[in-house]
Amino acid sequence: MPITSGQTTVGTVAAQIDGADDNPSFLRIHNNDNTKTLYVGGADVTTSNGLAILKEEAFDIILHPGATIYAVTSSGTHVVSWLRQTI
Repeated sequence: MPITSGQTTVGTVAAQIDGADDNPSFLRIHNNDNTKTLYVGGADVTTSNGLAILKEEAFDIILHPGATIYAVTSSGTHVVSWLRQTI
């Protein structure tokens, strides 16, 4: 069960968090910003339709093979940390 991790800079246009995997996987996303909310969802995520991850909070999800998560913020940019464990 490989584990990968990294950081992604997110702005006002939807950005893919970490890419897709050919296997099911557990993904933890951490909003590193201490002032802004992060919004996650599919490729069409916006601040209006995304799931909110509050400042300095984390979100866990199990992804099916090939599934990806995107994120966006309301203004500027900030860094998002992620950790993926292939199941």
